[in-house]
Amino acid sequence: MTGENVEKEDLSGGDDEKLFMVCPVCGSPSIYQALGMIMGQHYKCPECNYSGSLVIEGNKEMVKEIREKYKEKKEG
Repeated sequence: MTGENVEKEDLSGGDDEKLFMVCPVCGSPSIYQALGMIMGQHYKCPECNYSGSLVIEGNKEMVKEIREKYKEKKEG
């Protein structure tokens, strides 16, 4: 992956084309690699408890959209 793990504050400024590695469920940049062996990587998200091998690399606009949809589902 070419994206980078960032803190939430980093999503507010800077280059719009920069890619961020985020959780596919809630869009959190707090996702981290829990395992990485022969079978590939395994990621975990502390915000929504996602656990899996899929992560999203997206720019600020895409991350914002994922987070908004997650909030709508959670509230609704």
